[in-house]
Amino acid sequence: MRDDLKWCVVSHWETSGHLWRMDYVKDPSELFRKLIICYYERLFVIKAFEVTPKYQAVLEERFADCRKEDDWYAPRPALRRFIEQEVACSTFEAKKLYDIGHRRICWQPARPDKQATLERLRLDSDLPVFVTNAKRFVLWAIDDVKGAGMGCWSRDLIGHPSNQIYTARTIYNTITTLLNERKITKTRERMLALTEKGEQELEGLRKIWELKQKKNPRSLRV
Repeated sequence: MRDDLKWCVVSHWETSGHLWRMDYVKDPSELFRKLIICYYERLFVIKAFEVTPKYQAVLEERFADCRKEDDWYAPRPALRRFIEQEVACSTFEAKKLYDIGHRRICWQPARPDKQATLERLRLDSDLPVFVTNAKRFVLWAIDDVKGAGMGCWSRDLIGHPSNQIYTARTIYNTITTLLNERKITKTRERMLALTEKGEQELEGLRKIWELKQKKNPRSLRV
């Protein structure tokens, strides 16, 4: 381990999620001992990752407009997106190394809200609005890959550009469920395809959404 490495520890008090701390420390356990006697609420550790002095300087400059006072930051969209999605998470590694075992310290890595992620994906990709769960995603994604003229394997669903929510385990479990429901099939080469039953369900979802759009006055163009 490099001698100049520090931990960036991002935390907030239980009822103060509108303000985050970003502390750069060599020993997070010392930080926790100091913080826990400063306030009576639980401290939520939402992200921990190692930084070099150069990277620390980059982050301090990048999020200078979010800084409120001392080590307190307003979790504005850019900072929230960085903590929830961009930076590598070593939170549980830090817990294993530095947890002081205090009942008011809670390790809870920040992750993007599922609904917010879905809305962003609908804007940034071709993900349809009716795709709201893993089953619908797998059915749609198999059809989407097929529409691009390619064979579809489970890895294509896991790595699909519109998938930033469902884990590999969820995808595999959903494939098994849909196979049992006979909505998809799998060849000897383990290639996936929709059955007639699966195609009907997907088409039904599309038609239901189209009908809802027609009935929605806000969707009508003047």
